[in-house]
Amino acid sequence: MATHYGAFDESEEYCPLDEKLGPPTAFSFPDRCCRCLAPSPTKEWRASSFGKQVEGTNVHVSFHLQVPVCSDCWSRLRRTQIQQTVATAFVAVLAAIGLWYADPFDNRHAELNDVFMVWALTALFLSTASIGVYYTLGAIFVPRNLRGVAYLNRDGNKLTFFNPEYQRLFENHFPPAESPDRSYHAVGDEPARW
Repeated sequence: MATHYGAFDESEEYCPLDEKLGPPTAFSFPDRCCRCLAPSPTKEWRASSFGKQVEGTNVHVSFHLQVPVCSDCWSRLRRTQIQQTVATAFVAVLAAIGLWYADPFDNRHAELNDVFMVWALTALFLSTASIGVYYTLGAIFVPRNLRGVAYLNRDGNKLTFFNPEYQRLFENHFPPAESPDRSYHAVGDEPARW
């Protein structure tokens, strides 16, 4: 079922943009973990694309679907996300300590209200910057196969798995298929990804 953001008619299944975009591509997965090829995977991991802006509109469409993984691989992927988050928090704390020690805002002789306001704005800036730090740390230190399981292209119609053996199985697998969900939202108002 598609997830829609915005004003559409009363039916949750219908969106005027569906006519412009056409039907979503359907995918079918072999009954194997897409990372280690273990039989009968019990968990799923989200593969998503950043999507694209629909031509002639102010709407951005992103695609996402769940791909099968075993519980061991799911745990490894989740642990990697948590480690990356902890490393990002560590870098943010180091930056805050460095700013406190350097005192670039000359807060030692300021009133408490001013100090609070400066540090609140600094915390806001650091929290925004930490998103970039999170993805930068991931790109530098985390191998691609531990960041995810597959790449879904911008149009949501081609799925490439990081495991080449599973990719071969996937390309030769033809039972009933599942379509990726579409998310519609205004440009610049994109939903959070996790």
